Amino acid sequence: MASSADAHGWLALVEMSGLLVSEPVLRQHFPDGPERCPKHRAVWLARAWERYQVDPADATRRRQWLTTLLHDVLELPRNSWRRGPELPPNATVDLGDLEQSLRPDGALVGADDDLALALWLTAHDQSLDRVERLPGRWRATPQAKVERWLRGAPCPFALLTNGADLRLVHVPPGMPAAWIQFDAPLFGDEKSLLDGLLTLAGPERFVRPHPRRLAALVADSARRQTELTDALGEQVRDAVELAILALDAADRDAGRQLLAGVTPDELYRAAVYAVMRVVFLLFAEERRLLPHGNVLYDDAYGLGRLQHRLETERRRQPDTFAREADAWPQLLALFRLVFSGCPHPDLTLPAYGGDLFDPAGFAAMRLLEDERVRIPNRRVHEILRRLTFGEARVGREKISQRYSYRTLDVEHIGYL
Repeated sequence: MASSADAHGWLALVEMSGLLVSEPVLRQHFPDGPERCPKHRAVWLARAWERYQVDPADATRRRQWLTTLLHDVLELPRNSWRRGPELPPNATVDLGDLEQSLRPDGALVGADDDLALALWLTAHDQSLDRVERLPGRWRATPQAKVERWLRGAPCPFALLTNGADLRLVHVPPGMPAAWIQFDAPLFGDEKSLLDGLLTLAGPERFVRPHPRRLAALVADSARRQTELTDALGEQVRDAVELAILALDAADRDAGRQLLAGVTPDELYRAAVYAVMRVVFLLFAEERRLLPHGNVLYDDAYGLGRLQHRLETERRRQPDTFAREADAWPQLLALFRLVFSGCPHPDLTLPAYGGDLFDPAGFAAMRLLEDERVRIPNRRVHEILRRLTFGEARVGREKISQRYSYRTLDVEHIGYL
């Protein structure tokens, strides 16, 4: 049995929103790491990807690419797929006043002809989080349309893809969506990423009788999340401590001029405000209170995308990761965006104001905006990591598990 922390290191290679399947659950059910994709199947996939890249806009090439991925590599049985007129009536969700219907491009059915996994396709150059330019009264992103369909159709999961981005989506009843995204261009260089996809999207997860069906793994992850949330207060405290150390280091680098005249109580209060801003924003993004999913927001401001970028930088560019300090200014820009709002038509956001996000609320808070405050990306990553991962126990071993802020309520945030 593998006991190293890297048994499911492929999770660091994916982008996630919310909690789909937690690492402790994966470690419990797959203790030796993800299921291994046979080498010959990985070779088939690499060749199919090369052929598809010749002309991604060609429908035939995309069909061949997806056929290789879904049937030959993931081994989702061909005779269990329904497409076009074969789709059952309950695969259509009517949008009422919008005079529009949502219907997937295909669906995988289980042993009882129940919908197990829906397939949604978009154009190769269509971002999954950018509004589609298609006919119809409801102009929305592919992600928004899939979420809406999942809320109305008797199907627990959807695979949304533009060919390169493969996003496995789940919408729990009454909760925001959770998804995990695999980047197909990485499969050739990161074999463990392909293994991770096979682990979550192989036939045992959907159509074959198996105790490790994906729905069971998701439910188990949700139960464990409730236990994990109790420890979040300690994680927040640790993040505050890291923020204080970061400000002290910045003060040292500035010749001890930044904190001159700032009392320990004021410094502590500034660090608490900074960390609680992040906590609130993590909650707001997962609850869709902020435009998480808007490409402009995610790329320029979003916490989820920032953390994913920093994790990638940590693994692939350790020297840059230790040296650069561009993550902190991005955090400050996000804080100002929430406080002041944005009137731009591509990113409309009201000015929320409030004491928590006021950049000039009190003297110690104003020092956060000082251009001499330089906080390395490594330190920002540590703070975000404390606020998004906690320790969970698997047997006698403690491992990291991602928090899902969507399971918290406003009262819990206030308690923190």
